[in-house]
Formats: sequence, structure tokens, C-alpha cells
Amino acid sequence: RKMGRIVKEAPEALSQVAKELATDADNFTLYVNKSMHPKTKGTMLAALHLIDYMFFENEGDANCDLVNKRCKFKCCDLYCFGC
Repeated sequence: RKMGRIVKEAPEALSQVAKELATDADNFTLYVNKSMHPKTKGTMLAALHLIDYMFFENEGDANCDLVNKRCKFKCCDLYCFGC
């Protein structure tokens, strides 16, 4: 059963294109069924933010320090709920 969909919005202006090229900022829209219960909509919105944080806000995922000849790679994040 389809509950909703997430759509990446295309940049409309040159400034938005430059922003997407220079940063990791993107614009997404969450579409849900109008008949959906408000708590379910809230849960989907919270899940959208969690997914964005876990997979796309990954600053430091690949850092190379040329002076000290070291590279650091982040493979994943681990989150525990209810701890």
C-alpha cells in the first residue's frame, strides 16, 4: 500500500543550481494521501528527517589530511532507540 512519496525538487534558478553544486543542500517534497491520519503523517515526516540526517548529512565521510598523510573514512552511523 502506497503511503506517500519523496520527490527531489529540481533547481529552478541559477542561484539554486550553484547552491547544489557548492554545498550538500537539496530540496525534497513529501507527498502523502490527504486521508492519512495526522499521527501517521507526523511519523513519516520524522522518518524523512532521520533518513536525511543518517544518510545525507555525512560531513566528514571522507577526509584526507595531506600534511600528516592520513585519510579517514566514515562507513556508517549506528543509532539505538530506547537506550
